[in-house]
Amino acid sequence: MKREDTWCWRAWDDEIVVYDDLSGDTMKLNPYMSETLRCLQQAPASEATITRHLAETLEADADSRLQRWVARAIERFERVGLVEAVAASEQSGQSG
Repeated sequence: MKREDTWCWRAWDDEIVVYDDLSGDTMKLNPYMSETLRCLQQAPASEATITRHLAETLEADADSRLQRWVARAIERFERVGLVEAVAASEQSGQSG
């Protein structure tokens, strides 16, 4: 996770948005994207770890569909600059 101090969350009912102060961009998040970003906000995590977290937290199946969805969400967050990849050695204690 990077630049956490430059963005903020807002939630209205089921609507969640993240505003990035550096770029001025606002991104609407669905519950899966929101929970993915929250997970990454806590600590670096692998796609497998995030998939397991989403399955447990949102009571979803940890299947290949969810795994692909997590990969796409992370790619989107990277593309807009909300997160950046870290080496596996920096994911202290994370597996996957």
